[in-house]
Amino acid sequence: MAASSSQQSSASQASNANDQVDSVLPSFLAVLRSDAPITLPSETLYGAITHFLSSVPSPRLRDFVQAVVSSPRLWDKPSSAREAVRLSVSAKLAQLGKRGRWFAEWRAAREAVAWVGAVVDEVIVVNESIGRTHFLAGILEGMEATSRDWGHARSRAEEEMVLALAMENGFSDRDERLQLFADVAGCIDEKRLRALDLALLLPSIEDNLFQTLARRDDADETSSRARALGRLFGVMENGDPQIRRCAWESMFTFCLRMRDFPEIQRGWREGADDFAAFERGKTALFSFLLPALSILDILLADPEPLQLPSSSLRQLHQSAQLSLDILLTLVTFASIIEQAEGGFEGYHRVLYGALDVLVAKSGPSGVRLLFEHAPRHMSASETTWWLTAAESVVNELDGWCVREIVFPLCSKRIRETSQRRSFEAAHSTLLALLTAASQSLEKDSSQRAFVEEIGPVYASLVIRQARQGDITLDQPRSAYPVIVSTVVRASPSTLVSVINLLSSPGVVSSPSPNSSTSVPERDAWAHTILLTRLAISPYVPTPQLRQHLDALAEEVLTVPRDSPKRVEFAGAAFKVVMEDLGDDQRRVGMEWWADHRDDLESDITGYGNSNVPTGVSEREQKTKPNWTGRHRVRSDRRAPAQRAAVSDGRSFQILTTV
Repeated sequence: MAASSSQQSSASQASNANDQVDSVLPSFLAVLRSDAPITLPSETLYGAITHFLSSVPSPRLRDFVQAVVSSPRLWDKPSSAREAVRLSVSAKLAQLGKRGRWFAEWRAAREAVAWVGAVVDEVIVVNESIGRTHFLAGILEGMEATSRDWGHARSRAEEEMVLALAMENGFSDRDERLQLFADVAGCIDEKRLRALDLALLLPSIEDNLFQTLARRDDADETSSRARALGRLFGVMENGDPQIRRCAWESMFTFCLRMRDFPEIQRGWREGADDFAAFERGKTALFSFLLPALSILDILLADPEPLQLPSSSLRQLHQSAQLSLDILLTLVTFASIIEQAEGGFEGYHRVLYGALDVLVAKSGPSGVRLLFEHAPRHMSASETTWWLTAAESVVNELDGWCVREIVFPLCSKRIRETSQRRSFEAAHSTLLALLTAASQSLEKDSSQRAFVEEIGPVYASLVIRQARQGDITLDQPRSAYPVIVSTVVRASPSTLVSVINLLSSPGVVSSPSPNSSTSVPERDAWAHTILLTRLAISPYVPTPQLRQHLDALAEEVLTVPRDSPKRVEFAGAAFKVVMEDLGDDQRRVGMEWWADHRDDLESDITGYGNSNVPTGVSEREQKTKPNWTGRHRVRSDRRAPAQRAAVSDGRSFQILTTV
């Protein structure tokens, strides 16, 4: 009974729709067929096209489609009319979805495919025209926007689209067909795209992309060309050797042209306050990232090398050389990246992916060549970029890279707290350098001098900057154990000096000699030092471990039992004993815990927010930069050859002046 009622309701709706078509459609068709300018408001005109195309009954579909395709004035603004056609696909699916439960999903899908097939059939019988081509493009874009399988109907639409594009082989830079190809390239199957003269099309698209950037055209138009260029790179890479060579040469020239394009570079120099210049820089960066993502996919697939005309001029494996070119182009956008706080889709994938390919294909020699391009004088944003790259490939840096580029940058920027991003990058990279040097001691004992000299100095710097408020109080808790873990492999005397630094009177006292320092600030500082001393317990020599833990317990037991500080210490201490201590230390730790169980164990029940130290708000904890946990030390790669050269007297003096 319910199904019968639903069918009657649907029949009634269909009758009303037919009545509406009978009353309105003839006059609308007359407007479309007229040579006079169309005076209907844009919303009415394009909304009517979407509505009628998706709902007109089958007997009238031919008249409507042919009237739209052949309209003398509708295609004066082809993008708007094409958008109306595109929306008709989703409108048709929405109509079919309202048929009721009795109208099965499979039946709705079948009817949608039949409708698209009928529309395509009516389009392809119309003579070649700009309206016909844009109409096909709109239908293709509408199908692409859904997740359905459109079967043979889509295949025919793609074939007709390719034939329409092929009608003009010599694409002009300003030809509307070039823009059309850029818009629909992602909607057409790769095999069908190869029917076009891609070797001719590729340079036309590339030239047109740079022209739109120079003219400062709409960002959407520029992005469509960049996306089409990336699509062509991917399609041509799967072609024959000749077409692959064409693509590879174009990928190299694309990176070089983007890096050296003068009209763009004038717009994004650091220090410019012009918002329009920043927006142009963003558009240019996106225009590089879109093809670069396609290039990266090609490189990560480890393609077979080609004999390129310019191969003899390159120093590296061609994949490594192309990765190097990508990286050198990215760094020209350093100020844009920093101003946008890194918020560019695909940027980090391109950056780290290109670094991975460079290392995989060329190792330290490729990294050395990258850093040989580092300028002598850098802006803060450029410094951030180079330090980020160095941190990522720290195990591939040779002595020259560290001594001449990376360590001096760290030493300079680690003092400039006003430039937060380069300041944080300097901290993170220096931690990575120390860790990498420490991990390579067994293979290269010359690293010992670097760790012994820099480790204690850097430990003092971290404490001093925390006392001065240059870094948050919880950052020493994260950084200091990393520093201790590096010096533990170097020498016992260095380890003792770094551990004892936390117990020295100058460190334990208030964070500032200023008498106006509040009691909560002094308490927060003391608690930070206490937790930091606890965190380094796994690195304390076993014979001294019990004395170290007893001293901590003695201090914490002076804190009231219901204090959040005591609760946090108890939870952290339990974790250190149960998870962090080594096998030879665990017995000492368990005995210590047993002796203080009555005082500490009951406090763990309140240990629910121990990751937020007292004196640091939860909001600050969530939003602060975390340079202490950011570095990516890649221990699976071979150690650098000559990094010990960094520990000469000159380099040591640089850091001690901080």
